[in-house]
Amino acid sequence: MIRPSERSPSRTSRRFAALSGDTFYAHMSETEAARNPLFGGRVAHGYFLISAAAGLFVDPDYGPVLGNYGLNELRFVKAVKPGDGSRCGSPAPKKVCVATRAGAR
Repeated sequence: MIRPSERSPSRTSRRFAALSGDTFYAHMSETEAARNPLFGGRVAHGYFLISAAAGLFVDPDYGPVLGNYGLNELRFVKAVKPGDGSRCGSPAPKKVCVATRAGAR
């Protein structure tokens, strides 16, 4: 399952930093991040990207729920800079039959 490309806006990254407390210089300062060749400029928070991706797979309306058992072998293999696009995907969920009691929703 592939969802449409999402953008990582600078303002959202700054709000995430304030909320999470992750004010690492590579997320906050273009000048300081550019000094480090590992980053080459400001980069988005990896955990923000994971959180945003999780929201792409959730239907806000009441209905069936897909369980989230976490992530195995999560790696941040490429820096995402503010304004870059990113895509996420997931294998199609396996069909599971669940027995319910009469009258239960």
